[in-house]
Formats: sequence, C-alpha cells, structure tokens
Amino acid sequence: MDKDSLKPLIETIVFAADHPISFERLMNVLEGEQREEVRAALNEIINEYASSGRGFVIEEAFQDRLSEAHQGIHGDPCHSGV
Repeated sequence: MDKDSLKPLIETIVFAADHPISFERLMNVLEGEQREEVRAALNEIINEYASSGRGFVIEEAFQDRLSEAHQGIHGDPCHSGV
C-alpha cells in the first residue's frame, strides 16, 4: 500500500486507540505493510498536524524503560499549541 493510502488507516488506528500505540504495535496492526512506507506515512501525518493549526497534534513519545506503558504514538488534544 502506498503512503497516501496508509495515512487514513494510521490516523484511524491512532485516534481509535484508548492509549498510546507503539510503532511496533502499529506495524502489527498493519500486517504485511513495509516499515519504510508506514514510517514515511506516519512522519507525514505528524508534520501535517504540527503545521496545520488543527486542534490536535500527533506525537511520537519516547520514554525510558521504566515508563513503557506511556510510550507510543498518540493524538493529544491538550497539547495542540492552541
């Protein structure tokens, strides 16, 4: 699947999740897709949300091993810069 086809799927997965979703989990959900294509689509979504002034941002959060439960990709309406 190409990057433009992946983007709406990734957005749906991120916003439907009730907690941050790791990139590895995202890859598991999108079974069979190429890592490079998923990464490119995800990065494009992150950049689009950051630069568009939308009410949401999508961030990739990296935590230390002690905080693995909070590691992942998530939509955050409270950190939109608005």
